[in-house]
Amino acid sequence: MERLLRPKEACQLLSISYSTLLRWIREGKIRAVTTEGGKYRIPYSEIKKYLERREETRAVIYARVSSADQREDSERQVNYLTNYATAKGYKVVEVLKDVASGLNTGRKGLLRLFKLVEGRSVDVVLITYKDRLTRFGFEYIEEFFSTVGV
Repeated sequence: MERLLRPKEACQLLSISYSTLLRWIREGKIRAVTTEGGKYRIPYSEIKKYLERREETRAVIYARVSSADQREDSERQVNYLTNYATAKGYKVVEVLKDVASGLNTGRKGLLRLFKLVEGRSVDVVLITYKDRLTRFGFEYIEEFFSTVGV
């Protein structure tokens, strides 16, 4: 019989919070067994499957600043996101930087990001704040990314 883990054990192995685990169970991202008492137990095979999949997660880092005076902030964004990606076990496939207004839709880095997402070349897009991607309409971009599976 397969080993079943308590949610606390699963959270520790996956390095996630309890609320994230519950959300993943509801979304079907991870399978759980319900006991007679209504408690969740997570099969160890599910944890193992997720950890193997996570090792292959391809990430793109996107950093934007409004002016050339803020280039140091751009580097800070990249360093922070690189550390975050490493902690999560993501493989950073590309780092994109723009020096332009968030209202400018013709940014080279942003257009490259759309191509990577559309071509399914990445699994995760990393940004420090929503406004680094766009000033308005973030929800549209988020919806586009999620329909592609990013």
